[in-house]
Amino acid sequence: MGGRFGEILLILILLLLFFGPNKLPDMGRSIGKALAEFKKALGGEGSAPSQVPAQPTVVASTAKKTRKSPSRKKK
Repeated sequence: MGGRFGEILLILILLLLFFGPNKLPDMGRSIGKALAEFKKALGGEGSAPSQVPAQPTVVASTAKKTRKSPSRKKK
């Protein structure tokens, strides 16, 4: 346990030097949000979804396709 504290402290000091004191809280906040969303997605896997996504419907076109005639040039 004693050796782990020194390693963690060294990593924190290097992060502070590399990113600066202003950027670290933002990084921690974004990592925390990402982990919370990840846990929420994993926890919701076993339960039934509240809304069933609608299946897309394909509508066949009834309009006839017209063939364009080549343009005729007047001489």
